[in-house]
Amino acid sequence: VEKIRSTYNIDDTRVVVHGYQGGGAMAYAVSFAQRELIRGVAAVDAPLTGRPPEHDPVHPLAFYVTVAQKGRTKPPVVKKLVDRLRGMKYPVSVKDLGGEARYLSGAELAELVRWIDSLDRI
Repeated sequence: VEKIRSTYNIDDTRVVVHGYQGGGAMAYAVSFAQRELIRGVAAVDAPLTGRPPEHDPVHPLAFYVTVAQKGRTKPPVVKKLVDRLRGMKYPVSVKDLGGEARYLSGAELAELVRWIDSLDRI
């Protein structure tokens, strides 16, 4: 991270970890371990393992999660995750991908980028 910061101009309010399936599970873990750095998690068809830390307004963290009827992470599991995060006062955006498990389309990636761009306003 420090190497990237020394090379690029990074907006600290828009640092996001993102992953698909197993990579999404890793994104959750990294975000919880690096609360002072990470401001968002974008997890596509990924389960959350473990318990999220308590919401900390000093180190805000927002979530972008997806749900698909035939995804690895089934809709009831995603709903339980979203309810838990919202109950802990985390901002959560949910994207319905329809029936089939898949990665984001080009238009959905553009939507994700707009979500990342909005993180400084959350």
